[in-house]
Amino acid sequence: MSRFADTAPAGISGGSQAAYAVRALLDADPAGGLSLDDLARAAGRGRFHTLRLFREAYGLPPHAYRTQLRVEMAKRLLAQGASIATTAQETGFSDQSHFTRVFREHTGATPNQNQTG
Repeated sequence: MSRFADTAPAGISGGSQAAYAVRALLDADPAGGLSLDDLARAAGRGRFHTLRLFREAYGLPPHAYRTQLRVEMAKRLLAQGASIATTAQETGFSDQSHFTRVFREHTGATPNQNQTG
């Protein structure tokens, strides 16, 4: 679940609407493999314009936002007893070691420390 509103406020600029469209795509499928080109098409903007609009709206680029979503999703899966390998795969990380490194960078703990079962 995103910490941002589900819909764009009425009367916002086109650039903000583009940022909301990108965020909505990322929120809907954080583990998905959407490329910057996919996000730019959804925003109706060029790649670099999409990056700039998203960063202006949320303070970080789409890739970093998606990584945060993936880590939050991983925390929930691990708390439910999912294995580290399954969690890495389910959250869209390229492999278990990449997942472990990113998870540790974002949470200060290893995935193993977050497992319950």
